[in-house]
Amino acid sequence: MTIKKAVEQTLNSGIKPIVLDAQRVKNYADEIEGVRTSLIVKSLALGTLTANEYRFVARRTAQANCLVERNVEKLFCFYQTLKKEHEGANFFTVSVYARTLLGGELKRALLAQLAKYPTVDATKIALEMSADILFENMEEFGKELAEIKDLGFKIALCEVGSEFCPLLRLNEIPYDIVFLDGYVPNSIEQDGREQEMQALMNIITTRPVKIYGSCVSQEQIPLLEKLGADGYTIAQDEDLEEKDWFVGVK
Repeated sequence: MTIKKAVEQTLNSGIKPIVLDAQRVKNYADEIEGVRTSLIVKSLALGTLTANEYRFVARRTAQANCLVERNVEKLFCFYQTLKKEHEGANFFTVSVYARTLLGGELKRALLAQLAKYPTVDATKIALEMSADILFENMEEFGKELAEIKDLGFKIALCEVGSEFCPLLRLNEIPYDIVFLDGYVPNSIEQDGREQEMQALMNIITTRPVKIYGSCVSQEQIPLLEKLGADGYTIAQDEDLEEKDWFVGVK
């Protein structure tokens, strides 16, 4: 059974299989900068899908619009709870996919949730999307992103530095936050790729932006700081647990 079929089977079963996991984003003073959330799909046939498996399914199927809409609603619904649990956070990310920009679908979903939850501060919400959006029609997508930013939302770019990231087109996206998912600090050091990484940082920082390493160990933090990143998420953050109170939100 394919991943797509297994997810469809789970969604059609009536079970609410989607939960929202979270990681704290910290600076070098060990202060919280933000919260990075991600969807986890629990499939009847496949068990729990990894973030990459879910990303592969969602952004390549018509399910993307429905799943992203539910994801956005979950974050807005529990925004005040997250804000209280992570006092001092400057942003909360929510994963979205390029296809949801088509026809203004994402903008409509965001406006609907702002109307439903007027106490949510749009300037604290960062819409996280993969850098592979740059392989799409950026003329249309760029217009949609500009209108979404006009509503106050931030744009966070993930998978930067990976094979899905066309570096010389990065500035076609009005990003505010970058997650360096494509580079692991210890591999940079071992492979002698610090100059390559520094070149990437120079490209990213042609505009005001916050840059965070993704899922690093404590030993890797000094190299990230040396390269000029603003902070990091910790691999397997033991302070956070999967939030069961997200289960069942329609």
